[in-house]
Amino acid sequence: MIAPGTEQVLEDLFRHQGDHTIRLNVGLHNVAWAEVVTTLIQKDIGTALGYVHKNGSIVTHPQSTAMIDAEGLIVLINDDQVLPSNEEIGRLLNA
Repeated sequence: MIAPGTEQVLEDLFRHQGDHTIRLNVGLHNVAWAEVVTTLIQKDIGTALGYVHKNGSIVTHPQSTAMIDAEGLIVLINDDQVLPSNEEIGRLLNA
């Protein structure tokens, strides 16, 4: 690994201890990726890593200025994370 510490992050993800990724089935239309990322962090929902495009493809780490159309989000959360419903998350992001 080029960046020290990266191996620990990846190991934790593969072992599903502490942090892990989930898919939130949330529909978004013409929303700035930066808005998605900051809203999820500010509302203590998780860290957005990518999204599921409406055509089914997975887009990881898009440009912050990208306007996205999505049918789902790939989010990094803690094991003990309490999440609002997908509907509530959709309202927060589509506001």
